[in-house]
Amino acid sequence: VSRGALAFYTTCDEYYARPAWPGIFTGGAYSYYLPDGTYRVLFYPEQSEYPESFATKSWHSAKPSCSEAVTVTVEGDTPVNISVAAGKMVSGAVSTTTGPVVGGDVFFDASCQDFARGDYPGYSAITNGTYAATMPPGTYRVRIKPTSTGALESWHSAKATCETADTVTITTDGTVDLIAQSTVSPTATPSPTPSPTTAAGKQT
Repeated sequence: VSRGALAFYTTCDEYYARPAWPGIFTGGAYSYYLPDGTYRVLFYPEQSEYPESFATKSWHSAKPSCSEAVTVTVEGDTPVNISVAAGKMVSGAVSTTTGPVVGGDVFFDASCQDFARGDYPGYSAITNGTYAATMPPGTYRVRIKPTSTGALESWHSAKATCETADTVTITTDGTVDLIAQSTVSPTATPSPTPSPTTAAGKQT
């Protein structure tokens, strides 16, 4: 990666509370002054200038979220190599059982804990019933937030909560169609009418 930015955090709480100002590096190498300690390292790409790198925002060792980040230890003037993720493009349709979700947003969360923290590595707007996002490889829960009528804010496969959401695993570029919960209640199947029964009478 020939250009980008790195930010170092001692804990995930520090990242969530006060995102650090990242330091820019060029030429594929960085040099920062840091106190000795253990850090989680977040990479920000400069794809607008170097789109050929295809590197995406990710944590050290190509992890999608702070909670999954591999830590690095700084002890004196010791080289620490940082590896980042090559972005994977995922796209597809967004719909309910009754029709497409015309507009809104989709968010990819690495875990329900990350969702609660507001830390999502992947995002896309929904345009005319489709989305497209670039993110690190990983397993995600996908939240669908419609702005059009006919669909409710829900999780993939029309689930109501993060904990019950179907997961999506991304390893390569590909297509994943997403299903949101419809505002239309499913039509109940009518119960069959029981056949009348005749009471047995006395036989004479």
